[in-house]
Amino acid sequence: METRKLLKKNRKLADDEFAEQDHVPSPAVQLVQLVAANEGFGWGRSNDRSDRAVREALDLAIRFGLRFDLGDFQVLTKRPFCVGYGEEFYSAACRTEGKGGFQSYGCNRSACQAFEHYKGRKPFIFEGQRLAVGSSFTWDGADVECTSFAQDGTYLRACSYHPREDGKPCASRKVAKCHRIGPADLQAERRRRRLFCELVEGQRALRETDPARARRFTAWLTERFGIRERDEFSWDELQEVKEKLDQAKG
Repeated sequence: METRKLLKKNRKLADDEFAEQDHVPSPAVQLVQLVAANEGFGWGRSNDRSDRAVREALDLAIRFGLRFDLGDFQVLTKRPFCVGYGEEFYSAACRTEGKGGFQSYGCNRSACQAFEHYKGRKPFIFEGQRLAVGSSFTWDGADVECTSFAQDGTYLRACSYHPREDGKPCASRKVAKCHRIGPADLQAERRRRRLFCELVEGQRALRETDPARARRFTAWLTERFGIRERDEFSWDELQEVKEKLDQAKG
């Protein structure tokens, strides 16, 4: 009897949340609603099991590409669902393995947009991917990992780490450097990398059209900067290289 009352209560709570909406719930929310209303039949009440069932249903919806509506996370963070802060779900939606262990078979764009709408922040897109907690990318000449976002959504935090000591693969990683990266920083870095690629192409074209000038330019470049990788050049240094390359082209 108690189990039937609980199921009836869960269904009513779930139905009340969606009765406020003017449209049919998205497939993702319908799945979570079904699980919330029917989990634990015949087992008795368990808040821990109920919470886990809802979270795993949401994880399933994200990983297997079910559609989300923009307002879904506003609903899913209320009773009877209460999925919590949810950055691990955003990581899964962005096709990133987050700290919660969630994995995805591909980017669920509608889930990403729904979570961004819920948090009131714009996506941080870099190197063709949405950045989420657990995302790895290259920044300031080092491999970094996104660890968190500012509460107001204006920047993300990304850390580089010292290598683990030999013989201690399970030891905690030690932070080498922590970065605060905002949208303007990402835009500036995209511009810097784009300029670097243009200079590489310009040098290649000069080598084909005028090998003698190309050799003189390469000699100047090596003497001025030595042997460097892409991420070791600053924007001002690349501007200097561009000016010299333009002069070499005549």
